[in-house]
Amino acid sequence: LRSVDAGATWADEGALHEPDSAGRPYSYHGTFVSRLRDGTLVACPFRVDRSDAGRPLFSATGGLVDNEPLLVLSYDGGRTWDAPRTAGLPAGMVATPAQGIVELEDGRWVWAFDQWPAYDDPGPYRPRMLCLFSADRGRTWGDLVVMADGSPNGKGYWHGRPICRRDGRLFALLWSADMTRPEHGPLDLPIHSVRADAAGRGWDTP
Repeated sequence: LRSVDAGATWADEGALHEPDSAGRPYSYHGTFVSRLRDGTLVACPFRVDRSDAGRPLFSATGGLVDNEPLLVLSYDGGRTWDAPRTAGLPAGMVATPAQGIVELEDGRWVWAFDQWPAYDDPGPYRPRMLCLFSADRGRTWGDLVVMADGSPNGKGYWHGRPICRRDGRLFALLWSADMTRPEHGPLDLPIHSVRADAAGRGWDTP
């Protein structure tokens, strides 16, 4: 959708990607969009193979089905979009994008993820936040970094969305929960914050 009147009205410009072209019945979720310094738009959804339409996205123990994080780029203000490209996570890791791409001062991209248990993982659920880095505009990814992990002190962290401060350092707020009473599920805690150096590798304790 596009608005040219500050959001008062919106025009439907069609799909970023036609699912039929993927060859499988995927569902697409959680699309965050970023605008880079050169005007490129980057959409960051994840997709789930729905060949087994009766299988829920989440298991009874909170595990998430396997999914593929995607990047979809536009170089003309969102009027046309490239075909989706996958961003490979380490084998066996289940994680979904927590926000869109953040462009660092040195031009690298950082992408934040929520880590989930696998679908058949019996638990306990220990949510944590991860970051991936790319030095070639999303063509390849490496340098997986733990952004926030509260397992040692019984906390869980989700949905951290880093911003790049004027001094180049990173800052994020985290949805936080007490995970010490699994029979009650996650119990909300006050929002936590976390910071990192300009390289994005040295995150402090939330």
